[in-house]
Amino acid sequence: MSREWNQGRVMRLLKSAAGLIFPVVFVISTVQLVGPEFAGSVAWAAKRNRSAPEFELPTLDGSKQTLKAFRGKVVLLNFWATWCPPCVHEMPSMERLYGKLKGPDFILLAVSIDSLGKRVAAPFVKKMNITFPVLLDQDMEAMRAFGVRGMPTTFLLDRKGEIVHQAVGPRDWDREETVQMIRKIMDQGNSK
Repeated sequence: MSREWNQGRVMRLLKSAAGLIFPVVFVISTVQLVGPEFAGSVAWAAKRNRSAPEFELPTLDGSKQTLKAFRGKVVLLNFWATWCPPCVHEMPSMERLYGKLKGPDFILLAVSIDSLGKRVAAPFVKKMNITFPVLLDQDMEAMRAFGVRGMPTTFLLDRKGEIVHQAVGPRDWDREETVQMIRKIMDQGNSK
């Protein structure tokens, strides 16, 4: 019995250590990838002709949301966490961007990868006065499907659900050049 207890204790310690190490590695990788872009550059890495992986994730209110439900809209999809300082830094500008563009042709989705899920994401969303939809990816399955390697990572999807741009690191999202670039994507394929 003591051997089983010791094995269980070792496994719990390893899981705890992984839970502490993972956020540190993400922040370090983000700082290395961001560099001078932290000031708000709109440098995007084009990822054309790649369909976005599908997912179904819970929302803060407990319902489920699929990415497929937003086909026909341009989607700004942001992977973030409450423990990630660059993620927290860019949230106010994301809210301002959402205020400028929200409507029938645009949606901003923020996917929290916090392991504690709603318990930490909901108070954060309330404190920051975030009005765009927040999804919970506690098991990080959607994050892995998208190949996210640094935090925050943001994808811009066109109306067909294809990834047209990807950005790693924080941005000043409500800059006029960013708004115009997203509007240009919104105008492409708009049948109105």
